[in-house]
Parts: sequence; structure tokens; C-alpha cells
Amino acid sequence: MKTISRVEWIDIARAICIFCVILTHTATCPDYFRWFFSPFFMPMFFFLSGVVYKSSATIKISVINSVTKLLVPYFTFFIIATFVRLNWIEAILAGDYAELSRIFEARIRSFVLGEGVWFLPCLFLVQIISTILIHVFTNKRHLLIIAIISLGYIFILNNQEIAPWSANTAILALGYFLLGYVFQNKLKGVELSGKRRFYGFCFALLYFLVLFAVNIMHKAPFNFDMHCNRFSSNPLWYIGLSLWGIAAVCVLSATIKHNSFLSFVGSSSLVIYLYHGYSGLFSRKLLNLIDITSESLLPQYYTLIFAVLSLLIALLISLFINKYTPILIGRGSTINKIVSKFR
Repeated sequence: MKTISRVEWIDIARAICIFCVILTHTATCPDYFRWFFSPFFMPMFFFLSGVVYKSSATIKISVINSVTKLLVPYFTFFIIATFVRLNWIEAILAGDYAELSRIFEARIRSFVLGEGVWFLPCLFLVQIISTILIHVFTNKRHLLIIAIISLGYIFILNNQEIAPWSANTAILALGYFLLGYVFQNKLKGVELSGKRRFYGFCFALLYFLVLFAVNIMHKAPFNFDMHCNRFSSNPLWYIGLSLWGIAAVCVLSATIKHNSFLSFVGSSSLVIYLYHGYSGLFSRKLLNLIDITSESLLPQYYTLIFAVLSLLIALLISLFINKYTPILIGRGSTINKIVSKFR
């Protein structure tokens, strides 16, 4: 899996989506916040992965690179997450080896089934399937047809139980990934200027205004969750709103054009996704120390303060990992040497 040289608007789009991830995992996040981003932020990640994807010469090389970029971070995160939790130390100190065994069995089961950080194993499956399809179907029109069929799977997928490695969700995600791949040549060089920037901003704003209006008028606001395979009573709403949301965020990101902070956030999205839970724990303790709690502020204000602080702490973690331990995210000279032996 080779990647196109970094495109700033794509990193900005990733930054928007990763902030949505932090928001949705914040306990105090109001429902009307989720209205705006729940249809698009996870499909957008798969779509952007397709935009930057470039198939290698052989399927073998593509698979090796997917393992390096996705499964290595997945594996190292689970090791760290297991030993950061102190309940296993408490079990040892208490001499409760049955509890210790239960703790590690639960962690191994979670790892094998692809629970927790579900996006990485799901994206891995999507990339493997896409790699095979791209080598078999060289005509992108055929891939576009497959993408549409994959999106149609949502009618079967709706309310299904989560399969190991989110394999059933991966069939739907494949559609977004292939759409990104099919249109990558048109998208990677997109740039808005002059009146187009204004029109682009209006287009993005219209999406959020319409989504807000639809939820207000709808008696039961849409409750979307791609991970849990929940797409409301009419999945067509999810497909339509997700595609419109993807287009809106793409246009908005191209309208922003240049922003070094957002670009840095987007380029660090993998580390932020993996470790924002721990940065959130630290943020909560820090806010409690300065007497800022969910009870002392309105939910929307506390959520925003908490999410921004968690993001900043996660960025510090990203800086540390990229500088000192890049092996944790499948990068660095050590990883390159190991990979070269298998090619």
C-alpha cells in the first residue's frame, strides 16, 4: 500500500472527523451535537482512505503494507492498553490468580474479535478486499458498480450483531472506500479559490442546516452508529446523509485550504484515534483539579472544553510516539527492515 504525497485538504478533513470521534466518545456530548456528524464521520474515514490508496505492484506487497500500517498499531495498542490497566497488578497483589486469568482472557478475546479499536481491523479487511478487486477489475467503472452494491448491503446489515473484526460492517465500508479510490484522481488536486470558496462554504453550511432542520422536525431524531450497524428505520437516510456529509466536509476542507494546526491533527489522526481514551482520562482529572466539571457547566460547554483538551493531550502523545517510538504505529527504520525481508 503506497500513499499519495500528503494533500493538505485531506488532512484537514481527517482533523474534522477525528474531532468528531472524540466528541462522540465524550459522555456529556449532547444529542444535537451528534446529529451533525453521526451520518458522515466514520464513512468519511473509509472514503479518505480510498482517496489516498494506491495499489502496489502485487497483492502480496499490498497485504504486507496493510499489515504494517494497520495491524502493527492495533497489536501494539492492545499490549499497551492491557498493561496500562492496573487491575492485573491488583489481582497479583491480592493473590487472586483466577481474576488475573479472567482479565487476560478478556483482553485476548477482545483482541482476537477486533473489539475496542474496531476501525483498524475493519479497515484492514476493507483494504485487503479492495486490493484484490483493484487487481481483478482494472476498469474503475466496474469498481464503481461494486461500490454501489456494497452500499446497498446496508439494508441487510441494519441492526445485525457486530461480527468479529466488524467483518459485516466492512462490506458497507468497502463501498465508501471504493468511491474514494474511483474518484481519487479528481479529488487529490482539488482546490477552491475566489467565488468557489464562498460557494463551497455555503454548500457545506447548507448540509448542516438541513440536517439540523430534519432532526428538529423528525419526531425521533436519527440515531446512527456505523460500528453497531444501526442506521435508523430507513437506511436510505444514512446513505444519503453520509454521502452528502462527505461531500460537504470535502468542500469545507478545500475551502479552508491551508491550516497548519488542522493539517497536523489530520496527519496524527491514527495516534489520536488509538490513544484519545487515555488523553480523555487525563483531561477529566485535570479539569476536576481546576473545578471544571460536567455539573458546573452546561453539557455543550463542558463537552467542547473536554474534547479540545483531550485532543491537545493526544497530540502530545502523537509527537512523542513519532519521535521516539514510531514502531508503535508501524513506522521507522526497524519496521522497514522487517518488512523488506518479507517482500
